[in-house]
Formats: sequence, structure tokens, C-alpha cells
Amino acid sequence: LMLICLCGILTAFNSPAAAQGPTNGGFVGVVRDNSGKGIPNATITFRNPANGFEVSATSDQNGNFIKSTLQPGTYEITVEATNFQTGRITK
Repeated sequence: LMLICLCGILTAFNSPAAAQGPTNGGFVGVVRDNSGKGIPNATITFRNPANGFEVSATSDQNGNFIKSTLQPGTYEITVEATNFQTGRITK
């Protein structure tokens, strides 16, 4: 079993488009097992079903991950790690 803790972060970048409002956002989170220990090298895939955009991140040695520069929208998030059940959520 795998636990996924996600915190959404909206990030506005200094660009001409930023003057019109935030154009990008991202997710910061940690992938943990049942005991609370971080799971390293987990693959976190972000897929926007509205436009088919898909991108991945990999957790570090403590299970932490950051994925920035995501366009605003709803994402299906899938987490996969060796010897763990695949986790899926929508945010």
C-alpha cells in the first residue's frame, strides 16, 4: 500500500503573460508507505484529461517530489513504485 500526500502550489512566473494572472502551477508532495517512510524512485505521472497533456516526476531518496510549470486544470495523478500497489487520485 502506498500513501500520497500532495500540496498544490500556484506559481506565477515573471513573464509578460504573468501580468495577466498566473499561467502555471505545480505540485509538491511526498510518497510514503504505511509506516510513514518515504518511498524513493517512485514515478508520479500527471495527466490532464481535458487536453491529454502528460508529464512525470520521480521522488527523491526521501519520497519528496516537485513538479512545476503545469498548466491550470484538473490532473489525474498516478504513482508507481516497485513492490507497491499503484495509487491514483484526481486533483
